[in-house]
Amino acid sequence: MRQLKETISIFQGNPLFQGFAAEEIASLLASAPDPTRFARGEQLLSPGSTKRALGFLLEGSALVTRGGAGVAMSRLTPGAAFGMATLFASGEPFPNEIRAETACTALFLPQQWVAEMIGREARFAFNYIALLSERILFLNRRIDTFTAGDVPQRLRGMLDQFRRRQGGGAALTLPCSYTQLASLLGVGRASLYRALEQLEGEGLFTREGRVFHFAEDAFQIDEKSQEGL
Repeated sequence: MRQLKETISIFQGNPLFQGFAAEEIASLLASAPDPTRFARGEQLLSPGSTKRALGFLLEGSALVTRGGAGVAMSRLTPGAAFGMATLFASGEPFPNEIRAETACTALFLPQQWVAEMIGREARFAFNYIALLSERILFLNRRIDTFTAGDVPQRLRGMLDQFRRRQGGGAALTLPCSYTQLASLLGVGRASLYRALEQLEGEGLFTREGRVFHFAEDAFQIDEKSQEGL
């Protein structure tokens, strides 16, 4: 009973179930499969997987990585959903790897379960569309980062995207090595370090190792510009 209450609380914190009462979520989960437990280092989803399910992390944490170098894209914590983009993409494989950073538990809702939810619950359908729209905007900002005019601009955009994925606060722990960051930006390490020195000299941030502390108004203009989207 306690575990069910915790699961319901986690689902209530996810944007997909915004507006749903605890009793409604409990009723919906009655037809869901049992959660799956993963040991630390175990793979939840692999690149190229054609598994069609909407995943929710219930316990622990997991890392989403991409590419042969295993560049960390994001960290999943309890309540995070994954697998949305490929759930209804016929034949489209999962693009990333998700691996347990700690021992964790995930619930996988089959495609048919989600399709039935969308068909009978307008709230869920709206929330699904809204969340996908937010992710599309995130990808658009990512494209802007890669097409920016010079290395400092592209680096600034990339740091902002990482910051947003970690909650949008004033501090950021770089989710990859500096070598991987240079690769993501398509530049050499020397160019990356010159850009870091330039932005730090302009007062955008201070850094200690891979931890960045941003100035209070560092991304104020960027955030205001997104309000009209």
